[in-house]
Amino acid sequence: MKKRLLAAVFLLVLLVSSMPMIVLADENDIVYVTPYGEKYHTYNCPTIARSHKIPMTIAEARRAHGACHVCTPDSYSAPSPVSSNTGITPEQAAQNAYALYVQNGLDSNTAFARVQAIVPQLAANPGGYADIVANDLAALQAAVPAAPVTAPVQAGMTPEQAVQSAYALYVQNGLDSNTAFARVQAIVPQLAANPAAFAQIVQNDLAGSAAVPAAPAAAAPNPANPQASSAAEALVQQMYAALIAQGYTSDQALAAINANLPAILQQAQGM
Repeated sequence: MKKRLLAAVFLLVLLVSSMPMIVLADENDIVYVTPYGEKYHTYNCPTIARSHKIPMTIAEARRAHGACHVCTPDSYSAPSPVSSNTGITPEQAAQNAYALYVQNGLDSNTAFARVQAIVPQLAANPGGYADIVANDLAALQAAVPAAPVTAPVQAGMTPEQAVQSAYALYVQNGLDSNTAFARVQAIVPQLAANPAAFAQIVQNDLAGSAAVPAAPAAAAPNPANPQASSAAEALVQQMYAALIAQGYTSDQALAAINANLPAILQQAQGM
């Protein structure tokens, strides 16, 4: 099977190497028009052999003329480049290229497909097969997308645990209870979608917050009583756990806690 594939590649190389190269004309290349003609031509076009030829660039000619369909001045045939290594044929270049692809870890089918893709280059420059293969492999490697960076995974974490852990992280970063719960509410959809990434979600939220809203004065814990803040956090966590145990979703539990937050804070201040 491998021999048949290589034979097909060699036949393709022979066909390509025997064909003239079609070179696209540059806009600065010179073409010719006639005083009353509507087309632009190459100098040797038989349709203007007896006409007065007016030279101009292709860019200028295209403004008022179309391309001749006989001489096709927008492209022309050019001889195939001579190999820089006269000691190697296009067939040998295809064989060597195939071997290089296999040495670089490609399977037979993929190596054959890559040789097919570079046949025109091998036919034009058999002696440069090694560089051609190296450039093709580099292009393939560059085209492979990088794996996305993900947050560290914590196996077995539930959305409810992620909400509790996120709240604790906000508090550790200096947010009061009211603000911490407001931030947790804002990221609940992300926590539900990826509980294990709660730490990264909180960090991104903290980094993206231009300003942390201050808690209402009536609901703020008593700064003279540091135990009040800790007591409020404990009460909130207990209430949240109790609501979850009763079948509340994270959103419902947070909404219920937020609605009762002033009373919770007032109770904590009296402890």
